[in-house]
Amino acid sequence: MCHCQIITVRDKIDLSKYMVVMLKRVPRGKERIEEKSPDVLEGLLDDLDEQLTELLNRYPDIAHLKQKKEELNQLRKKIETDPDYKNDLVKDGWLKLLPPDMTPKSVKALSLMIWRFLTFDRESVFLTSDNPVFFFTNIGIGNEHSEVTFPISSNVVLWATWRQDLKEGYFHAKESQIYQINRRTVSIATRYVFHSDEADWVIKLVNRKGHNIRRLTS
Repeated sequence: MCHCQIITVRDKIDLSKYMVVMLKRVPRGKERIEEKSPDVLEGLLDDLDEQLTELLNRYPDIAHLKQKKEELNQLRKKIETDPDYKNDLVKDGWLKLLPPDMTPKSVKALSLMIWRFLTFDRESVFLTSDNPVFFFTNIGIGNEHSEVTFPISSNVVLWATWRQDLKEGYFHAKESQIYQINRRTVSIATRYVFHSDEADWVIKLVNRKGHNIRRLTS
């Protein structure tokens, strides 16, 4: 049974930090960083190269600048020829991004959304996975059409939205909402899906090819 208590603004911020860290630390979060890293790294090196070139054009006799330019060239070569070194750079960047304070805009946006806790007490109905925080990746979380769902237990799920026609609080989950939320959870799982019971419907849902993900209705 849900022991429903009204959460405070501080509670929302704390849970928002937890969810943002969860988004970054799970396997899919690391994959997102790895996918973006080549372009980010190349852009950073290009910016440094451009700045050093400009400084050298102004001050061609400064040996320190020439040394930095050479070090940058060596770094480029090492990244291009040593995959392990490049992977270490990506991993270090991922680890540095994990603390919630590194992405304060995401924490703020999430904490300002309308939070509705959908509950179902008759049985355990909600799944979770190794990537439990769902949002539409093509929209993000700061857009007026954004939605976030996060299974808190097998009987409670957080539904965060920007819809101003909805009130915050605890609400009985409809079957259509339960089904759609579980489809979301399964669709973004990297490897593992978890449920409190050994239920046939979980296996069927996990094995289904393709999931039509839609926005939730109240």
